[in-house]
Amino acid sequence: MPFPLPPPLAGTGAVPPPRNRDLTALLTAYEQVMGWTVAVEGLRVPGTDAADTLRRRPDSMVSVVCIGFEALQLPARPGGPPVPVLELDDRLYCGDLVVPSFVTGSGARTLLVRPDTAEEVSRVRGWPMIGVGGELVVPPSPGMRWEIPPWDPARRAPLAFPDAALVARDSPPPP
Repeated sequence: MPFPLPPPLAGTGAVPPPRNRDLTALLTAYEQVMGWTVAVEGLRVPGTDAADTLRRRPDSMVSVVCIGFEALQLPARPGGPPVPVLELDDRLYCGDLVVPSFVTGSGARTLLVRPDTAEEVSRVRGWPMIGVGGELVVPPSPGMRWEIPPWDPARRAPLAFPDAALVARDSPPPP
């Protein structure tokens, strides 16, 4: 059974992800659309069991293994908003460059990018990365929310992850 999705954002074709409080829909999207195996506090569990666990223990961390993508983690500025990625917010939905990303309560932002493209950007920009095979903590972990989910709801398929160099090309240097 497909999970319910909100309508697309006007003129973009992109939709916001299921809300964090709709745990079953979000975790089902991870499994059915992304093909991710979900872990709660390090234990791999099916989506419905994960949702039940999170309802009982809402402060639990949810993670997935980076398969088919890498993650660049842009740290928060001390006492400020998330590190800006040049006009990234303006480009998130523009043209072919759609950058799946989520933010944390601290203001840090995580970008999901194509495999084998994050290491050079990580080295040059000083942004931590999680490579293929690494464990990535994701929403609905406490304080996290998707800005751009990594799936195309119209096709119910994963988005094509962008090359990290394209994302970082116009980004300001680290503080």
